[in-house]
Amino acid sequence: MSAAWHVIGPLVDLPEGEPIGHRADRADGTRAEVVLVRRGDAVHAFHDRCPHRAAPLSELGFVDAEAGTLVCGWHYWAFALDSGDHTAVPGVRLCQYPVRVDADGLVSVDLSVRPAP
Repeated sequence: MSAAWHVIGPLVDLPEGEPIGHRADRADGTRAEVVLVRRGDAVHAFHDRCPHRAAPLSELGFVDAEAGTLVCGWHYWAFALDSGDHTAVPGVRLCQYPVRVDADGLVSVDLSVRPAP
């Protein structure tokens, strides 16, 4: 599967440590729901649904900067920002999208990744 990079926008427009939702249409007509979290010059992108009860992380989630986690505000499941792994339940993880920030500070996400059904 080849990469399908989608431009999000300038890094400076993403607030630090706040989950931001982004919706994008893929070339095949399907829609990607992405939650983005900026930490310094790094951006993490995941499917915008908690695997527990499908709560939208961009609306109900928050970042625990000290722990380096994205936390679902519905039932407080926590996921490591660097990997998407659940912090307490082995084998549970968020679908993570590759992210790149180019030399001009433009953030793009590879939408070829698909969350598990």
